Amino acid sequence: MDKIFEFLNYESGISISGLTNELSVFCVINKYKNTSGNVLVVTNTIYEANNLYKAILNYTKNVSIFPMDDFITSVAIAVSPEFKATRLDVLNKNYKHQIIITNLMGYLRYLPSNKVYENSIIHLNKGSIFNRDKLVNKLDELGYRRDSLVTSTGEFAVRGFVVDIFIMGQNNPVRIEFFDDEVETIKEFDYETQLTTNVIDEITITPFTEVVNDDKSSLFDYINPDWVYFVDRPQIDAAYKKLENDIVEYFERKNEDYQKIMYSFE
Repeated sequence: MDKIFEFLNYESGISISGLTNELSVFCVINKYKNTSGNVLVVTNTIYEANNLYKAILNYTKNVSIFPMDDFITSVAIAVSPEFKATRLDVLNKNYKHQIIITNLMGYLRYLPSNKVYENSIIHLNKGSIFNRDKLVNKLDELGYRRDSLVTSTGEFAVRGFVVDIFIMGQNNPVRIEFFDDEVETIKEFDYETQLTTNVIDEITITPFTEVVNDDKSSLFDYINPDWVYFVDRPQIDAAYKKLENDIVEYFERKNEDYQKIMYSFE
């Protein structure tokens, strides 16, 4: 297999054609092994991205998927909660040497500013001084939903000086007990029984929102890849032109002013 890759030119802007799906996987893996940074792979559809993700997973665990709902789904109907959780998991991690696979919309879509996102992260440890009301307001800003009981990721509940949170990327929710403005205890608990399973010293609360304001970023900004691969570039180019038309037609049908929701492919 190494002999094959001796003939492949990895210079920027080069197009490699005639590869089978399996050889495309090996092509990505080969470059990944010979670089110290991240590698971003862009496919046309979520289906293609997921298939490629599963194939590469057979060769390395250092692979993640960033699946973005298509335009009509994410803007006109509803965002898939499963996709959202997967995307936020990618955004919340500081990858150094990873393969990230996304579809065209994931590559182009506006995301929250990576600098603002970084500064939004809350670190709490036992003994921290942090006003409870300030934490509650902050959780609301970070996209967490307030409920009477915490049962799923992205929810929080408040009872007196106790705040329960199901933090993004965690298996269990946590219970923070305050004494005035001091974090007295932090405990993991079972959301079904509400019983404590573990006492911990610190937690990191990451955002649970993809709200974009004037200061925006792209997936590229978050992972800063050494290389970007486009799988079946002609198909991606054709899909992008259709996507542009779909967006214009959508706003025309709604009689709304056109809004940019993504970067141009160029």
